[in-house]
Order: sequence, then structure tokens, then C-alpha cells
Amino acid sequence: MTPFLDALSLLLVYSAIAIYAAAFVAYTLHLARRASTPAVPVTARVPVTAGATSTTDPDLAGTPNGPAPDTAPGAAAAPGGGRVAGKAARVGFALTVLGWVFHLAGVVLRGVAADRVPWANMFEFSLTGTALIIATFLAVSLRVRLAYLGSAVLGLTVLLLGVATVSFYVPVVPLMPALQSGWLVIHVLVALLATAFFGLAFLVSLTYLLTTRRRGRPSRLTRLRDSLPGPEDLDRLAYRLTIVGFIL
Repeated sequence: MTPFLDALSLLLVYSAIAIYAAAFVAYTLHLARRASTPAVPVTARVPVTAGATSTTDPDLAGTPNGPAPDTAPGAAAAPGGGRVAGKAARVGFALTVLGWVFHLAGVVLRGVAADRVPWANMFEFSLTGTALIIATFLAVSLRVRLAYLGSAVLGLTVLLLGVATVSFYVPVVPLMPALQSGWLVIHVLVALLATAFFGLAFLVSLTYLLTTRRRGRPSRLTRLRDSLPGPEDLDRLAYRLTIVGFIL
């Protein structure tokens, strides 16, 4: 039974990689549409009535937390480009959730097959760590729009899972005596959670550096940078993620 569960776990992980790759494409399309669509100045926005949103961008309309943080203050994508970009972001998020379900099922089955927590070797550490990175990304996305990070998060996850399955995979084996301790559960799980928060903070910090670069001639990169959250918002988010990771 153990070899069967192990094989099924690996199949679920391969399926998750494929779905994550599709989500990566969707999020990349989202960024490409943002970069290719000129911004609409505030003065060009359509006047709103009571109860309506204050932007012409369908990707931002109706968000529970107001204007989405992945749009710069004072600018919004043109309606056509925003509609396509918004649809791509929603598809990317839905695929990420679906991939995470397969990923989590693979992690759980690996633990069931081993009859222990699934983070006792490098393969399992990579498997569980990437699942927690995606879980953190999805959880934070429920409070703050992180579509601009989707390509980076999903690309990194596909790369790490690919390396883990090719280079680190080992069949289920019993724990060595040195690891037969309750601290394996506590210590490694907390380290994995910290890694997930630090990883997301790292990507937000890179985005912050991108937004603070000196402006040059108008280009797709400039338009993409203008569609990102402001430096203050990114700095605040990176700080909060880093604080959680530091405490862990």
C-alpha cells in the first residue's frame, strides 16, 4: 500500500506542477497586458455615482478593500486592457487554488504513506515548503491584491518543485533515530512557515526596488512600473511579512 500511495502522491505533485505552469502563463499575460496598456489619468476617469466604484478598470471594480493595491494612485489601465488583464489575473488565481489543492493532496498522501510528517528529507521539505509558499500567497491575496507577484511566485514554485522531483526524490523510508523526536514536527514546520513569509517578503521587496528606480523614457517597463502599488504600500507590506517571518 505504501508504494501505491507514494506513487499517487508523486502523480498529484506532477499534476500540480502542470496547473501551476498554466497559472504562471495567466499571470504573465496579466502583466503583459498591464505593460502594453497606456494609463488613463485621473481627469479622464468616468464620473461615478453613489455606490459605484471610482475607476474605469474592471479589474479593480467591486473589490472589497477599495482600489486594488496593484494600481498606482492617479492612474488606471484603459478599459479594454484592464478587462483582459483582470480576466487573466482571475484565471491565474483560480488555477493557483486548483494547483494548491492537488499539491496539498500530494503532501498529505506522502505523509500517510510514510506514517509521519512529510518533511523528513530534502524532497519532502521542498514539497511542503512550496505548498506553504503558495498557501501564504493565497492567504495574503485575500486581503491585498498580489496579482503583480503571481508570475514570480508561480514561476519560483514550478522551478523548485521541478528540481525537487528530479533531483531530490527518494522513496518513503523510515526515519533515522536522530529524527525520531517531536521537535521534528515543531522545529521544521516553524522553519517552513518562516521561509514562506520571508520568500514572499523577498519578492515584494524586489518589486519595491523596481518602483523606486529612476524613470527613463516611456516604455512597457515604465507602464508596468506605473501599474504597481506605490513604494510606501510595498514597503509596508514587505515589513509586515518580514516581521511575521522574523518572529517565526
